[in-house]
Amino acid sequence: MATQTTYMNRNAAAVPGMIATERQRDVSSKVAEATIPFGVACGQGVADNGVVVGGALATFVGCSVKDITLVTLDSFYLDKYHQGGNVGVLSMGDVWVMTGSAVAIGGAVYYNATTGVFDDSGGSGPIPGARWETSTTGAGLAIVHFSGAQRT
Repeated sequence: MATQTTYMNRNAAAVPGMIATERQRDVSSKVAEATIPFGVACGQGVADNGVVVGGALATFVGCSVKDITLVTLDSFYLDKYHQGGNVGVLSMGDVWVMTGSAVAIGGAVYYNATTGVFDDSGGSGPIPGARWETSTTGAGLAIVHFSGAQRT
């Protein structure tokens, strides 16, 4: 059985959950209490080290980071962590995320409590110390910066 038989011609410029810069960052390992896509807001789960998608602002712990070992052509693993798996959660630094609508550089960062998708208004937020590092004209990829101020 071949390990990999198909290869992309070149890497994507950016994908959700990809660390965007070499700026100082803090990524901790948590345990997924449900399926968690890459590049979404994560909240404290029931277990001490557990995380879930979204949640209330008071439970926000960071953004799920892309794990290249889970990126395959198999749709079962495509861009998500599965329940019980280790999740990289960025609480400080810059990360690419998919936005729900247009965002403006320097603007406040919010997220949908159910889907974890980041936006510039509505939902849970604003996240303390977070700001948009790039802008979009509609839903699309943008860089969000977390200062770590939201950590408790």
